[in-house]
Amino acid sequence: IALVGLLSVGGCAYMSSKNEPVSFNDPALVLKITESKPTPEESNGISLRLLVPPKNEIHAEEDLKVYSQLHDGRGLSLNLRQKITVTYKPVAGKDSYIQHTVITFEGEGGKVTEALEISPRGEIVRFIEGHHKSKIGKFRILSESRTPMYPEGPVKIGDKWRYEEKVDARLESFWIKEENPTPYNLQADSQLTGFAQVNGHRCAVIKTTSTQTKTEIMKILLNTVTVDIRSAVEETAYLDYANGILIAKVTQTRSHSLFPSLNMEDDGVSQSIYRVIEQEN
Repeated sequence: IALVGLLSVGGCAYMSSKNEPVSFNDPALVLKITESKPTPEESNGISLRLLVPPKNEIHAEEDLKVYSQLHDGRGLSLNLRQKITVTYKPVAGKDSYIQHTVITFEGEGGKVTEALEISPRGEIVRFIEGHHKSKIGKFRILSESRTPMYPEGPVKIGDKWRYEEKVDARLESFWIKEENPTPYNLQADSQLTGFAQVNGHRCAVIKTTSTQTKTEIMKILLNTVTVDIRSAVEETAYLDYANGILIAKVTQTRSHSLFPSLNMEDDGVSQSIYRVIEQEN
């Protein structure tokens, strides 16, 4: 979320966009989702974990569509397809692993690299590195932390829990300079809402909602611009809980940005669809 926010502010002028009616693909059709009733064993409770997969590398794709400057059901659209490679390496003597992620943007310059030490409950045990190089400059993640994403014990349909995440990211650009940047703080509320078959995988369906308010002060050439951003995020994750692999994820965001010094405001909406496409030895 932090990276997309910085990218939207700093990079849209460099990317192809057009004004069109707001329209998103149906995630159920894209991901081949079939909702199903829980088995007796699932009704008694399941454990939610993120594990090192049987094969040590996962390839995934994520399609992101963003609309800004919404008016009368239309907006300025931006489409991004991300190619994602995730590799895993268990940490000797510990119940955790190193997760190394590389993301490239199809048709656009730039690459994101991130390495984290993760626990089976999804807690960020240690931040190792995070950066993004693109034609608009460099993004650096200085630190990232997250409390456990999943409860310690088994959960049943309807059970709820909460986790927190913090990302301290910096935009380094010749054109744009952040002034007194502050970390992105996120409080997320999750719930096990059901079960589904997703492209042949039996998955737990986990819905997470969060809201965020943030003020950014940026110097664009000789002008100082302040933007107040309010966003609401709803994420639906499909976890192959037997193998501990996140098979798919749909993220929908609504945002309102206010530029007090420019007497401007902007409404935006976005949808991203993440899916695993290949696992390798």
